[in-house]
Amino acid sequence: MPFQKGNQLGKGNKGRKASKKTKDKLSKSIEKAYKKGLIFGFQKGHKGYKNEGQFKKGNKPWNYVAGKSIPRRISNPKWIEKAKECYKRDNWSCQDCGKKGGKINAHHMNPYITYPELEFELDNLITLCIACHNKAHGGRR
Repeated sequence: MPFQKGNQLGKGNKGRKASKKTKDKLSKSIEKAYKKGLIFGFQKGHKGYKNEGQFKKGNKPWNYVAGKSIPRRISNPKWIEKAKECYKRDNWSCQDCGKKGGKINAHHMNPYITYPELEFELDNLITLCIACHNKAHGGRR
């Protein structure tokens, strides 16, 4: 019987060494099926191979804006400087709940993806703690 798609090569034999005779039988079986035109889902480069893009299905992320990509600001020196200025201006405390210290974020009051000209404007930034920052984004972070 040729190898068929979905057939799991004997889970009970997992880890066990196959004899040369068994390997030859499997090889001939697969070769015969391959000649008949069967496509195997585990062979890279064939139609049935599902590795690339298999996790790219479904809805777009909540912050997706068509035609615009979100650059990594976290490592941008200009952004780091503006965030520090924002923290210093707000005395290193959350402007929503008043919590001082801990993990804080510089939050854009007007989203920078919609208003790119306000991305580095200090007047558009506010210091928020992690919990308040999550609330500001509707619990999506």
